[in-house]
Amino acid sequence: MTARIGQRLQDHEAFILGELFPLIMSYARISQTPNEVVMVTAFLHLAAMLKNFGLSCDTLLEAIDVTSLAMYHAPWGAH
Repeated sequence: MTARIGQRLQDHEAFILGELFPLIMSYARISQTPNEVVMVTAFLHLAAMLKNFGLSCDTLLEAIDVTSLAMYHAPWGAH
């Protein structure tokens, strides 16, 4: 399962970076909530949805551990 997830990351990168990430950051700014709080909240809700679809917690944690997203370590303005 995690190999399939890893292979599909690039397929949806434009959507994540071009639409979803700006939407989350915009909501954080408008609601005057720290970016990290909104990002973690969104992540937890999406993780719960994945669990409801049958993805195990172990698989989710493994997917997080094996996913290499070095670009996310860049300063916020560099994205």
